[in-house]
Amino acid sequence: MLESLGNLGSSRFNGDDERIIEKFICNVYVPSTNIQDIGKLFMKRIIQGSGLPPTRAALTPFIKRVNFQVLVWKSAGKSHPNLPSQ
Repeated sequence: MLESLGNLGSSRFNGDDERIIEKFICNVYVPSTNIQDIGKLFMKRIIQGSGLPPTRAALTPFIKRVNFQVLVWKSAGKSHPNLPSQ
């Protein structure tokens, strides 16, 4: 999991890293679970109300925004950073 977080802001960040971060988010909301899919937390109604995690539809763009923001921060020292368009 630490390797996936370390890949944020680099070209090495990929779909596998997104799934590992999703698993981490599941464990944040329900520490004793083996569930690795946010959608299954909803379907099984393990948690309720304000304790609900984001849906995958909300989590995926959030992870992509975080990845881009880390890329910007890592490029802060460059006078003309080469940033991809979102």
